[in-house]
Amino acid sequence: MPPDGNMLVPLDPAGQEMIGQYILFEWPTYGWCLGKISAWNTNPKRKVCKQTVDFIVCCSSGPHCLPLDNYNIGADDDSPTD
Repeated sequence: MPPDGNMLVPLDPAGQEMIGQYILFEWPTYGWCLGKISAWNTNPKRKVCKQTVDFIVCCSSGPHCLPLDNYNIGADDDSPTD
């Protein structure tokens, strides 16, 4: 279930409910990485690109690649692999 809007507003206490949730982030150079929300930011001075940070996320170490053999497991075999 997607988070409600208040959970994604920096410094809104509703964001604490996101701790422990997993997210996917696409890095421009490395591609998709899995991350886990480890903390909710309470410091309005903590910023990235002039925007207040909402969460602290621990990402998997380094870039990863999902081989084509792992795509479409348990799904419709007629679906495309990309």
